[in-house]
Amino acid sequence: MRTDVVGRPVGAGRVLFHEHIQFGWPGFHLDYRARRTDVDRAVAVLDQLHDLGYAAIVDATPLECGRDLDLLYEIGSRSALRLIASTGMYHVGRGFPDHLASLSVEEMVDLFRHDLDGAHGRASVIKVAAERVPLAKREQKALRAAGQLSRDDGVPVLTHTTGVAVAREQLAMLEAEGADAGRIVLGHLDNEIAHIDDLVDLIGRGAFIGIDRFGTGGGGADERRISLLLALHARGLLGSVLISHDRPLTFLGRLATGHETGNPFEHIERTIVPALRRRGLDDAAVSLLLERNPRRFLGLDAAVRRD
Repeated sequence: MRTDVVGRPVGAGRVLFHEHIQFGWPGFHLDYRARRTDVDRAVAVLDQLHDLGYAAIVDATPLECGRDLDLLYEIGSRSALRLIASTGMYHVGRGFPDHLASLSVEEMVDLFRHDLDGAHGRASVIKVAAERVPLAKREQKALRAAGQLSRDDGVPVLTHTTGVAVAREQLAMLEAEGADAGRIVLGHLDNEIAHIDDLVDLIGRGAFIGIDRFGTGGGGADERRISLLLALHARGLLGSVLISHDRPLTFLGRLATGHETGNPFEHIERTIVPALRRRGLDDAAVSLLLERNPRRFLGLDAAVRRD
């Protein structure tokens, strides 16, 4: 399986596993004032991140929310940092339009595989999402399709959750289709410090968990995320944790996100990594979070084992 959007190998270095070059709620393309991505700015942002020691980012944008393989190919082919593209669907609350919901599981497998097998700017990751339990029928179909592709082709799967209950259902459904939990990241589990035993249980089942909204919610929210990482570190579980920002470089709508200027992907490196070191995490722990774990999840370093 190719490992980036332009087919060149991903070099050594750190990886942000859940970001967005552009993102928009379905329907943005009908708004004449909707923003468009500035390709030159995107290339400059990625090159700045590369200069900080990063090798790649995963663009975790699902199909209906502005994912554009041709755009990612153009940006990725000009940048020193590799872009890894996704296929898949968002959740029913803010995505997953009726046409896509009408597809059978087999047709969703075909749709996703078209992106994964395409010769020009192909995807390498499947993104699936759910908001609440019970999962919507269309969300279940996407999860089943993702699980089958992960089982058959080893495709890594990352998920959007709203907490442990949704994550548990997603993992069960993916595993029921034969997916390997070690190729699954259950995302957005940032606010579960009061339920750390639940996270320990998910990790015990072999999945990665995502602490992946750094920079959202202010310093207090980041401090809670740091405390959660420290609690997992104390239990020897950082080998099953990935971190990221989940930020869009460009939001494809009228809503101002605060990321219209500057580099939204540098916050972890410039602010969170120094804070983790001040709180006692050494270079090896930081390397687990930002290099060894995401590279293992993506299959970039097949020989690297989980500690």
